[in-house]
Amino acid sequence: MITASRADRKPDAHIVGRAPSRALDVLLLALPVDQADLETLQLFEDYFLLAVPADDPLPERSRVCTRDVDARRLILLEEGHCLRDQALAYCSRRSVTDTGLGATSLGTIMQMVASGYGVTLVPEVAVDAEVRDERIKLLRFAEPKPSRTVGLAWRSTSARKTDFAALGRVFVEALKASKPRIASPPTIAREKIEPDPSRPRYFLTESAVGYPMR
Repeated sequence: MITASRADRKPDAHIVGRAPSRALDVLLLALPVDQADLETLQLFEDYFLLAVPADDPLPERSRVCTRDVDARRLILLEEGHCLRDQALAYCSRRSVTDTGLGATSLGTIMQMVASGYGVTLVPEVAVDAEVRDERIKLLRFAEPKPSRTVGLAWRSTSARKTDFAALGRVFVEALKASKPRIASPPTIAREKIEPDPSRPRYFLTESAVGYPMR
């Protein structure tokens, strides 16, 4: 059995603990894993984005930092979820008593952000599945960008290590083939037709067709 340790499922510690008992064959989750009898394989870096209400004054093309997060109400998942710990690590917060808001799933948090209750950090790989509300806009972080390492984990005694390594390559190739919806269609179109989008050479029409500047 293959499972992904998602933020809106049971806490990661519960899922990881089932691997040595042979209840699960391989896990897709955030690394590192504190389990001596598991082997792991790093796959990719998953960068975080800041999800804010669409009417937030921060420009969509701006690069945000810890100060921007601290200035807003941060909404987090409940205790036991790795996304909560990762968000707190980036913000250098030891507790969230100053936020007063939490939820049991990332989907619920997205609804709260859309309704203007606060902001949250969302993994880039979750954008297509979790961020579909036009009342939310996504902002990238300035360097050093917060991220997590995603990989596979399996029992060290498993005879299917070669299969799991092949599975990891499938995940990586699938990720390369899909680009999360982070920018508006005109922005995406400009990035496709411009050698250097920061120095535009084309006008963009409403249908996102480029015409050279005279």
